[in-house]
Amino acid sequence: MGKRVGKYKLSKKETAIYEHDVTVGTFSALDITGAFECDGLAQTKAGLTVTGAALTVTGQATSVAALTATGATDLQGNVDIGNATSDEVGFYGTAGVDQAAHIATPTNEASNVVAITAILVALEELGLVASS
Repeated sequence: MGKRVGKYKLSKKETAIYEHDVTVGTFSALDITGAFECDGLAQTKAGLTVTGAALTVTGQATSVAALTATGATDLQGNVDIGNATSDEVGFYGTAGVDQAAHIATPTNEASNVVAITAILVALEELGLVASS
């Protein structure tokens, strides 16, 4: 048996969806096949995957486990990647690495070579330049 909302009679499935249309909803799984828009905090604890649709969050979005975006992705405004020096980051399919150690300011020709080499190694480890 369904439920009435105003002049509309909802099926059991529609009622379940309607009852989760609240300020805070908890789901064990949520599959989105169309557009998803959120005007506030969007937080996931086990990962969020949106395929073939748009995910729009106006405000703060937090993903505790994994956020997978396939296709063109625009990040606008202030974007932080990693919030600790031990967080691992990688680009272009490279395995993530933590933050490189400080590179000393060169004082002569020999230390220039050491510094440039250290910079190139750090960029290669991140995947920002191809390794030789």
